[in-house]
Amino acid sequence: MRLACLLGRIIFKFGLKVGELGGEDYLNTLTKNSDFKKFDGTLRMTIDSTPENRKELVEYLETQKNEGTLFYGIQISDSALMTCMVFDRKVRHLYFVDVASAGYALAVKLMKSQLAGKIKLK
Repeated sequence: MRLACLLGRIIFKFGLKVGELGGEDYLNTLTKNSDFKKFDGTLRMTIDSTPENRKELVEYLETQKNEGTLFYGIQISDSALMTCMVFDRKVRHLYFVDVASAGYALAVKLMKSQLAGKIKLK
């Protein structure tokens, strides 16, 4: 398993091609097939950011929450988990990305506490 992971890292880093699997093509497909859609009218996403960018984002979200335009939840982690559903290796695969420490579940907990405060959205 470690050898397969090492080989994968080399293929992706240098854009090599092994059989029909091309590192650059696969990474492009990965980003196109990553889960980014709204479910139940709620946008859910995992973001890789610097601490400075995260601070700016949270300040923006807080401002919007205080103005009554949105509720939000956030969970900060130092690692992520990616689950992949593969229908065929070339095109049809779908990725779900979440932080490794129960990200969405804990973010929802924060958002529900905001909703319990009965802040009305505009």
